[in-house]
Amino acid sequence: MAFVKDSDVQFITQKDVMFIINFKVSQLHKTTGFDPDQCLNLLLKFGFNKKVILKTCNEQFLTALQSKTEQDEPEECYVCCLDNQIIRLDCGHSACRNCWKSYLIRKIEDGNCLIECMDPKCKLLIGKSVIDEFMDDVASYESLIINSFVKANNTITKCPDSNCLLFAKTNTAEPQTVTCTCGRIFCSSCSQDPHFPATCRQQQLWSKKCELLTPKIDDDSQQWLLEHTKECPRCLMTVEKQGGCTLMTCSNKKCRLKFCWLCRSDIATHGIYYCNSSQLKAEKARLDSRADLANFITHYNRFEHYQNSYKNIPPMISDAIESSEPLLQKAAYSYFNARKMLTNSVVFGFFLCNGEYSDKFKDFLHSLEISTDQLESSLLNYLPSQGSKRVRFELFEHHQDIEKCQKELLEFCAKGQEFEDLNGQSYRDAWKKAHAARVNNDSFSQFFSNWLFASVLILALLVFLPDFHIWLPDFSVAYGKTLGIDLRDDTSQSYLRTVFLSLVSSFVVGFFDLIG
Repeated sequence: MAFVKDSDVQFITQKDVMFIINFKVSQLHKTTGFDPDQCLNLLLKFGFNKKVILKTCNEQFLTALQSKTEQDEPEECYVCCLDNQIIRLDCGHSACRNCWKSYLIRKIEDGNCLIECMDPKCKLLIGKSVIDEFMDDVASYESLIINSFVKANNTITKCPDSNCLLFAKTNTAEPQTVTCTCGRIFCSSCSQDPHFPATCRQQQLWSKKCELLTPKIDDDSQQWLLEHTKECPRCLMTVEKQGGCTLMTCSNKKCRLKFCWLCRSDIATHGIYYCNSSQLKAEKARLDSRADLANFITHYNRFEHYQNSYKNIPPMISDAIESSEPLLQKAAYSYFNARKMLTNSVVFGFFLCNGEYSDKFKDFLHSLEISTDQLESSLLNYLPSQGSKRVRFELFEHHQDIEKCQKELLEFCAKGQEFEDLNGQSYRDAWKKAHAARVNNDSFSQFFSNWLFASVLILALLVFLPDFHIWLPDFSVAYGKTLGIDLRDDTSQSYLRTVFLSLVSSFVVGFFDLIG
């Protein structure tokens, strides 16, 4: 994703988008000679992919697209059983105007832009001109056509603001951060808030994990979704299985991946035999789950910390965005970008393989965090004392530092696709290795602790025996005699046993505190 200039983005209206659609219809009409209604239905059916249309279409296929109307004499409608003027389609199925209108309105409200004949066994697609005849307001149906076109187009995106009706048209299909004329900033690919350096897919996966951590829907709905739906392994669109075999096709027109419902693997690599997903070992799944949870909690806590810092920016810095002084305005804007970049970088780092690249990324992130804190301090010092040259120089210097850190981080993250690990397998392996080392170390510590405890216990029992004497070297005995003390008599030995037990007890307590 890139930060683009206003000149790289063009904002267009629904009327402009409809003009582009009509232009594509006229192009297909000139190329194939098909009826405009047929061309529009073909574009809607095949995701506005002209090459696929030319490769797939034949005369037999086109018969399912013809939908002209004929008006018959008034007779009884087989739907409402009232005597009205009957309107018949090319397929021969008929109904009165009111029934056709009610049927079309219901289909449009359900979000269908490809509407079939009213008869359940008929697959005839009704053309736009026929729909326009029955509808009083065609805006709702045109909105469905526009939404279908935008979903299949990589360079046009609807502004996510519900009160804005503009579309952003970029010069490239590469995800970009754009600012709408209404003030909303969003990603041109997924229409979500800017998330660079994290990719759209990383942001989708992260959002899914956050939803599982703190579900935002009721328990019954969550349980139903877990039991009846799964996500497409490529685009993560939720898919519901209502029957049939285990071969599924993603309903996203940009994806259309064929995958196995049981193991969610690509059918191209799955083969025709039964999948062996049920043969996975329970211990491996348990360790993978624990590793994923540990990794997620670590990054989620850091993500929440950065997000709170971004949301709770001091009001003085927020007001500086509107300042008339260029340096102050630029510094405040860079500070906002840095706080947002720190938050998104956690998501990017979560999906990196463990290794040298991940370690370097953490160094870049640490440098950006330090520079951001320094710039925040400079901004807070500069605002009350704008006349100080020293504070002004510090603000300028820290602004240059944070711009440099952001640029270096962006350049470094641009190479991160080859080090991406969306499944978290590298972290699982590292976690399992560390877990095994901890288990081995704990086993050795436990064995040594038990051995030491047994030895001390035996020694302590021996000390309390009446005939037990603590062995002392000859020089200590001779030194004791010079002081007038016999270290080998019963009184001295009793005193020495007490001191010895006190020292052993202190050692044992300290040792268990150290290893525990």
